[in-house]
Amino acid sequence: MVRIHVGQPFSSSTRRSSHLQWVFFVREKPQESPVLKANGPVFGLFRSAKHSEANPPPSKEERSVAAKLTNVDFRVIDAAILANASDRWLKVARVILRTEEALGDRFPGLSYIFYTRRLMWLVEQGRLDSQGNLESMRFSEVRIPAQAPQEEGSSQEKLP
Repeated sequence: MVRIHVGQPFSSSTRRSSHLQWVFFVREKPQESPVLKANGPVFGLFRSAKHSEANPPPSKEERSVAAKLTNVDFRVIDAAILANASDRWLKVARVILRTEEALGDRFPGLSYIFYTRRLMWLVEQGRLDSQGNLESMRFSEVRIPAQAPQEEGSSQEKLP
């Protein structure tokens, strides 16, 4: 297989789409595979981690909704994030999207942006371990630490 990056001259198999960089893997002899004969020489498509997208800032509406949350609401949100985490490494995107699905009816004005910031707060408090860049939730992971610190009362996090 040959790895081809965006920017190298290779007909129409390399593409640039908005802020994404795509890397194509091309099989040198497509005639060896009936699937590749029918569908062309592209064997795999992977997104390059070089150009990972950072989470956007919260909107005015979301900041307004977050400002009205109570300590009880923050505890519910924290508990949902921790319930969707595990003692093994999980992608932040997976934890956040499951949290958003679980709490969407209760907090309809909050999006993955808020939940990601709250997850980052839990990491800062030592209630989750992390690896990777938490600003890019597809390229970071979290887990519950072996010795999770005791909850000493949840504090509110004001969004910028």
